[in-house]
Amino acid sequence: MATAANEYAGAVSAGRQWLAYQSDETGRPEIYVRDLGGSGARWQVTFQGGEEPHWSQDGLQLFYRSANRLMAAPLEPGKTFRSGQPRGLFDGAYNSGIESGRSYDVNPLSGRFLLVKPADEGSSTRTVRMVLNWALDLPVR
Repeated sequence: MATAANEYAGAVSAGRQWLAYQSDETGRPEIYVRDLGGSGARWQVTFQGGEEPHWSQDGLQLFYRSANRLMAAPLEPGKTFRSGQPRGLFDGAYNSGIESGRSYDVNPLSGRFLLVKPADEGSSTRTVRMVLNWALDLPVR
């Protein structure tokens, strides 16, 4: 999209019907959804800040970050985009300075979240925890 705002972190829904992205056109990052079917319709999902949109595997939720809170907006299936009242999933100071546009992921089968938490200031322990087999091999569509 060619606008004066900074628009980034795009995520296409599983059915390739919607594009969720963040834009700072209001002066702070908010989440928007655009229709990819050619109508050009657009909906604002967040009104108190939002970043890093990510669709659930079933397409019935749109996840995003709002400050130190991970949120989920329920979606009503249909030809027109409709979202319900977002709810907080959990709070925490997780790393949000990732250049890829999203600092978390959701396992498509289990629905479990993977986030990076910064080390505590002044921590002298240097421990690395690795989670193996977190992501399952899924066929490429």
